[in-house]
Amino acid sequence: MEARNRTSATAVVLLMTKRTWRAATVLAALLPVLTVALAGCDGKPTDSQAAEESAVEEPAAEGAADPTTTAVKVHFHDSSVPPKYHRSWTITLDEEQAHLVVDSYGDDLAEETVDMPAQEWRAFVEDLPESVDDLEEPEPVDDGCSGGTSMDFVVTDGGGADTNLVINNCANDHNSAITDDIEGLMEPFTDLVHLDENTST
Repeated sequence: MEARNRTSATAVVLLMTKRTWRAATVLAALLPVLTVALAGCDGKPTDSQAAEESAVEEPAAEGAADPTTTAVKVHFHDSSVPPKYHRSWTITLDEEQAHLVVDSYGDDLAEETVDMPAQEWRAFVEDLPESVDDLEEPEPVDDGCSGGTSMDFVVTDGGGADTNLVINNCANDHNSAITDDIEGLMEPFTDLVHLDENTST
């Protein structure tokens, strides 16, 4: 009887030892998972969470221009001079390209298309609503004044930057100053398409 009790006790001890070993094995396997889970509960994002959060772009501010849709067109009409000296030009800008056409009374003299630098375009469009807002309103000119230069400045699908200015510079210093401001605003892109070289006479 005593020997039988000892055998039973030994079996119980062996069974408990096996179960304890299995439990320890499972716990060891779960330990890395629990460590990662607990790390995410300390208020600090894990590396993967931080990467996902940084990949989400902040929503655009109200009135901000969208670089993927904004388009800009500037047309400069030269003064009434002989054809060999006349250089009107049109430049169009969007996310994809800058495109220039130079003409003399409708006869195309030069054309150039350049891929748009993404970073430069985004920076330009980001500041565009403020740049447009800073432009003065052009003044009307006397009906009898003709033969001077003029400029059209059009922004479409640009949110708060949308505008359509027609500036007649005939004997009008105020309007000429607006034209100068627009040319300054467009300078990075007129340089890109070599405006000076393409309009030389």
